[in-house]
Amino acid sequence: VREVEHVIKDLGMRGIATDPYLAHCPPSDARYYPIYAKCVELGVPVFVTTAPPAQVPRAIMDYIDPRQIDVVARDFPELILIMSHGGYPFVNETIYTCLRNANVYMDISEYERAPMVDVYVRAMNDLIGDKVLFASAHPFVELADALEAYADFELNADVRRKVMYENARRVLRL
Repeated sequence: VREVEHVIKDLGMRGIATDPYLAHCPPSDARYYPIYAKCVELGVPVFVTTAPPAQVPRAIMDYIDPRQIDVVARDFPELILIMSHGGYPFVNETIYTCLRNANVYMDISEYERAPMVDVYVRAMNDLIGDKVLFASAHPFVELADALEAYADFELNADVRRKVMYENARRVLRL
């Protein structure tokens, strides 16, 4: 909790990130709750890795299930939660978690060319255009390739502007 306060107040960070599958601790575990409470107090979002890359051995898929984020969103309605990597492979669950929680957002970094990406794109256009952020968290995909994939997505112009810039600007208070 002290480190969160330090990086936000002293270093000017705009949020924090957690990797529950690496910590072997689901995001709804009470051990995270003091951190979430501090983030609410500071008015900063929490990015939660919600997809274990296939390249990461021993990642526990239960810890990235979007239903874990749904629990946290209910317990902390003032906390902005961003599901990083789109909850893949739980695509529909991720979309629904965004849809049903005003404080939950997502990005699909790393999975722009994965199977079912068309479901994400359709949801961006029809349901959650205000809830998706382009993210540059691409440890296994080159950023240029991710940008090319987004350019190929059949997004309407308003949604493209929101996803590529406006949503992040609003959520991160830039």
